[in-house]
Amino acid sequence: MKMGSNYLAILGVTTVTTVMSCSPAKKEYASFELYPVRTGSLTEMEYTPLATKFYLWSPTAEEVRLMLYDAGEGGHAYETVKMEPTEDGTWTTSVDENLLGKFYAFNVKINDKWQGDTPGINAHAVGVNGKRAAIIDWKTTNPEGWESDRRPSLKSPADMIIYEMHHRDFSVDSTSGIKNKGKYLALTEHGTMNSDKLLTGIDHLIELGVTHVHLLPSSDYASIDETKLEENHYNWGYDPANYNVPDGSYSTDPYQPATRVKEFKQMVQALHRAGIRVIMDVGLSSRNLKDEEVAKGLTQTVLAYDGIAIIVNPENPVADLDIDTIARIYKGEIKNWSEVGGNDAEIVLIGREAGSGTRDGFESITGTEDACVYRQELTSTGDVITTVAQNPDAIGYASLASVKDSVKALSVGGVAPAEDTVKDGSYVIQRPFVLVTKDGVALSATARKFFDYITSADAASIISEAGAVAAN
Repeated sequence: MKMGSNYLAILGVTTVTTVMSCSPAKKEYASFELYPVRTGSLTEMEYTPLATKFYLWSPTAEEVRLMLYDAGEGGHAYETVKMEPTEDGTWTTSVDENLLGKFYAFNVKINDKWQGDTPGINAHAVGVNGKRAAIIDWKTTNPEGWESDRRPSLKSPADMIIYEMHHRDFSVDSTSGIKNKGKYLALTEHGTMNSDKLLTGIDHLIELGVTHVHLLPSSDYASIDETKLEENHYNWGYDPANYNVPDGSYSTDPYQPATRVKEFKQMVQALHRAGIRVIMDVGLSSRNLKDEEVAKGLTQTVLAYDGIAIIVNPENPVADLDIDTIARIYKGEIKNWSEVGGNDAEIVLIGREAGSGTRDGFESITGTEDACVYRQELTSTGDVITTVAQNPDAIGYASLASVKDSVKALSVGGVAPAEDTVKDGSYVIQRPFVLVTKDGVALSATARKFFDYITSADAASIISEAGAVAAN
């Protein structure tokens, strides 16, 4: 699901009132469905050498300011411009000078409180770490031949051969023979080989017969500090900060806003020329919202629940553990299986990588945040299951929907993990799958259709077939 130009919103009812003040008249809405909907293009910034126009949709705002900056980070705004409201809830202004290379942010006052700087949800270019949007000439981001770029034809979905790819992982290995390791441009390099003279990079995809590359999240995400890429932090990217901007850590220069955009286009163009289509992955949340996120105006709608199974090797005689014991095991306070009725063997702790929704759910429920002493932190549910299946002394956790006969799921406090125990709440180690919506932001027609469908009975049956427990 793409939550880019418009957030999803929950519906309500009835009237509109108007409050008069010395500021422009502010409308108050009793429900989200009464919000005016912006028509036409959702463009946030239109640049020309003579003037730049700015737009921000915020129907509940009392005032909106545009701040202009010389740099993408640091320093103060060199100019603040008051924006004017229009009938459809959009605030506008125009700055009649050449702003090429400058940066901007909006600040919105709601209920007499300024909300803080934001690049806006429709920003398409940003500075380093995505805190400020950038004013660029979009023509400069087009590689040669971009206007004629077309995705390869597909006769039938049955012909699809999909390769799931993480930008960094695909090319970062020291023996890949690729110059732009971990970058968008890695997929533009032909003729690369590893030390065994085997093809790597895009040529490897071609020889495999791949028809589609499914990119793991590529939107500008929050957890990687783009000013400290030498520290080699890692994330899958399921915490997007700017949905409509490519992430800067995969570009050759995150400080230059146009660079990430152009290099992403070069990557797509190279894949198309190789006969490969591109699929973009945008993530939903698989945990409850945190208090600070709710305080920022986010709302969650639970679609389904997933039990987090505590798994061991089938040879392990232990069948049940309570929450407190599980927590003590993962904090390293219980180190041997014999302490909980098992064999005399050291407990091998397997978990997921930082940023995983499964890990966040497990640690928050067991009260082990930042306290687990993992032997291994793996990057997928499949890897956790495989590792536990191969080690008689291992313990791990995994989505109940993915658990196989190769491992044994323990009961927790005498309750076995199953659809009925997850649904009635008696199996307590579970997490929600949620849609995250923004208070005060209406949904587009397309988003409304998706919201209505994904919360319908038809979708509930699909959710159940996938192994999760539908909320409705």
